[in-house]
This record gives sequence, C-alpha cells and structure tokens, in this order.
Amino acid sequence: SRRLHTRYWRDWSSDVCSSDLPIVNIIHPAANITNWVCQQFYIAATATAQSGVITNLEFFLGSTNGTLLGARSANAQSFTASIRWTTTVPGSTNTFVVRATEDNGLQTVSNPVRITTVMPPFNQLVIGITNVQCALCMSNIVGRTYSLLAVTNLATPMTLWSNLGKMQGTNGYSSFLDPAFIKLPDRFYRASSTN
Repeated sequence: SRRLHTRYWRDWSSDVCSSDLPIVNIIHPAANITNWVCQQFYIAATATAQSGVITNLEFFLGSTNGTLLGARSANAQSFTASIRWTTTVPGSTNTFVVRATEDNGLQTVSNPVRITTVMPPFNQLVIGITNVQCALCMSNIVGRTYSLLAVTNLATPMTLWSNLGKMQGTNGYSSFLDPAFIKLPDRFYRASSTN
C-alpha cells in the first residue's frame, strides 16, 4: 500500500501590542497657549521606550505629513529633546506633533499641541532666532514706515548704526529677517521711524 504524506504549513504573524510602542509627549509648550509673533520658543518632548531604546525624535509642524522642523538622535530608554521655533505670521494657529522611534522600528506620534501667535506689545521690537536667521517683528502706528538699524557694539553712537533696510508689513505690523546675524558674535537692533 501507498502512504500519502501531507505537509501542513502555517504562517505565523505577530501583532504589535500597544504596550510595546514607545510613549511620547510634548512637555513644552502647554497646549492652546498664545505666543507673540517672532518670539522664539522651545518645543520639547520626552519619549520612553517600551521594548527597545529610543533612537529618534522628530518634530513636525501640522502632522507627520507636514513640515519636519528638526530631529534629534538618541540611544536611550528615556530621552528628552527640544528644538527652537518662531514665526513671523501674526494671528496664525500652528499645530505641532512629535514622533518617537525605537531601535526595533516601532513608532508613536504624540498628541498635538496648538499655539496661536498674537501681535507683540505696541512699539516693542520682538526677536526670534532660528538656526538660519533672526526674525524681528513689532506692532506700530498704521501708515508709519520703519527702518531696522544694527550694530555689534552697543556703545556705538546712534549716527554710526548700520541701516539694514525697511521693515515690511501693513496694518500696524512690521517684520524683518536678518540672515547675516549668524556670522557675528553679537548684534543689537533698533527700529526707527522714517516718517
């Protein structure tokens, strides 16, 4: 007699338990706060690995499909990092999320945090510094034009300050972006009305 041998194959797949995913939270700033336009603030997050080590924190504007603002590498079970951020757009509401990645590829995205930018105090020059430029903003008298003056030594007489150009804006709001500041150890600014 003839024996028939049947071989049974079974594919095993493993599901990722939610308890294996890293935990990530934005710890600064608090949700739903207001911030002056141009005023720099830090976005800080902390992540804890559940089944490996944290290897990366990515900071996004909007969502993980939005603008990548920065990333920080790690090799730790628990990791905290931050980036600087500023905007020159008054009245905007911006949403931030942070994605944590473990060495095994597991990822989690934080709950979103929303920040609304508002006009700075009247006639106060607000400065926000990022890695590539210095943003200067102010609320002022409607119809006035302002020039931005700069110097590297605060003791320099006013007549010797350099005129960087006109601040741009309308409706009582003006701004200026200065990329040259990164080449200087110090730089002081002043806005001066031209009319």
